[in-house]
Formats: sequence, C-alpha cells, structure tokens
Amino acid sequence: MSDQHFSFGAFEVDWEAGEVRKHGIRLKLQEQPFQVLALLLRRPGQVVTREELRTQLWSADTFVDFEHGLNSAINKLREALGDSADNPRFVETLPRRGYRFVGTVDSVSAPAPAPHMTRLIVMPFRILRSDPETDFLAFSLPDAIASSLSGLDSLIVRSSIVASRFAGKTQDLKTIAGEAGVDIVLTGTLLRAGEQLRVSTQLVEAPGGTLVWSQTSQLSLGDIFKLQDDLTSRIVESLSLPLTTREHRC
Repeated sequence: MSDQHFSFGAFEVDWEAGEVRKHGIRLKLQEQPFQVLALLLRRPGQVVTREELRTQLWSADTFVDFEHGLNSAINKLREALGDSADNPRFVETLPRRGYRFVGTVDSVSAPAPAPHMTRLIVMPFRILRSDPETDFLAFSLPDAIASSLSGLDSLIVRSSIVASRFAGKTQDLKTIAGEAGVDIVLTGTLLRAGEQLRVSTQLVEAPGGTLVWSQTSQLSLGDIFKLQDDLTSRIVESLSLPLTTREHRC
C-alpha cells in the first residue's frame, strides 16, 4: 500500500499534506486526531494498542496528559468522520487495549498533485534571562500565534504538542524539518527588563536556513496581545499567503 494516500467511503486522506477530505472538501481536523487516524489506517483491521499510540504520537516529556489527550483525539476524529463509539463504522474501541480501523479501505492511490501548501511550526521561545512572572510566555505566546495561524486554509500549522518536543534542545533546522515535516520555522527569544519585554523573532526556511524576516519588538507587558496579532499578520504577509474573503474580514 502507498504510504501517502488512503480512501475509504466518502473520505480521502493525504498523509503528506496532513489533510482529510470528504467528497473533495477539506475537513477541519487537528493534527493529533489526524495522526491517530493515519496510524490506524496503516494497519486496517489490526489492533493498535494505547501504548503504541502513546510511544509513537506523544512525547515522553509533553505537558499534556496522555489519557485525556488520546480520548480527546479519538472523540474529535469520530466527530469529523461522523462515527460513533457505540456503533462504529470506522474506529472501533477495544476497552483497555486500544483501537482498530474497521472500515473498508476501498482504494489507495495517488491523486493528481495538489498545489503545495506551506507547512509551519512555531517553536517555544527561548528565555534569555529567567523571570518567574514572564517565563510562561515562552510557551503561551507561540501557542497563541500557532492557534491564530491554524485557521488559515492556505497554511498547515503543526501543533504546540509537536513543537514542545524540541523545547530545550539545540534547534537544528534539518532535524526539525525532517521530524515535524515543515518548510518554515518561527523561532523567538524573550527578555524582560523592568516593565518592558523585548521579543525577537525570526522566520526561517527549513532546512536550508534562509532568513525570511526577523523582527525585534519592545513593549509593555500589557501589549502582549497586540504583539501576537502583529506577528501573525507579518507571517501571512512575508509568506504571501492567499486569504479567503472570510479571513480578510477577521
């Protein structure tokens, strides 16, 4: 079977693009539920244990509780597929063991190449001088930026769960590009001086390392939401992302 494209019922799954379509229309499905589906589809009719899901899709040092995260991912997956735990057409639960894809994979084929979509990850920001009152921004600010960008139809944004795997490590672009499957990486640093916060960000092409843009902003702590909006707009502008009429209004 191809590793890249799956088809079952009215659904088509493109592993490389990270997309699920129903009758050709792309569904809104977050990364973790998508990764669960992809793993189940690669072993149709076989039990995928909860332990396998944990080791393959959840980082050992993630802050997200695994049990809650997995249950949430399964629920969101079933909602997207119109499936039911009581009468499953696609995803069957085996209590205390795991899950099994029970639908029929009708065909596995590579469709005509679709336009390339930019894939981006927002890394946890690096704290230059630890401060208990602002250190939380190292994760919360990138997560907020990623959430804002994830609503764009023309951009694939990796989740903060994936980004957290690289926290505290040397940020090697080749490794990040390969493991996260991205073209663009947003990195940043934070430094507090009194009531001011200096935030430096870089948007970098991966794995080549070409600098797309960089920006240093100095602001009061109360202006952090304005900075989030500004950075989101700069990313869209710098990558020349096409926006729908709805997105222009937002």
